[in-house]
Amino acid sequence: MTIYNVTWRDFQLPTGQAFAMAVCGYSKLVRHMTIGLDPIRRMFVKGIEINEEHCNTNEHCLALECHLNHTNPEHLAHMLDMEEDESVDEETARLWGQNTAVGCLVEMARRFSASLAADNLTLPQNE
Repeated sequence: MTIYNVTWRDFQLPTGQAFAMAVCGYSKLVRHMTIGLDPIRRMFVKGIEINEEHCNTNEHCLALECHLNHTNPEHLAHMLDMEEDESVDEETARLWGQNTAVGCLVEMARRFSASLAADNLTLPQNE
């Protein structure tokens, strides 16, 4: 078993709303997002365990491009602290190329992951 660290990145929208993204040390992709900085979640989301090509968070992860990910699409709204997915306005749909809030947030995670790869993000070493 190998433990890969999760690195949290904090951001703020122009409106002042804080949000955070957790980057997986294995896939180098965004695995979780929170509105606000959510210190409780950070205490629990510190790392992932990989054992023989099985990830212990494979059903609770936004890194849908990861070959270990088995997150059920219906579970994504719950992961993003939403009761259920909902439609977005026309302008938001145009900007993100998605028609639902979950779709937009997953696309946001994908774009951020691509940005990290382009910037050659260095994450802390694995345990």
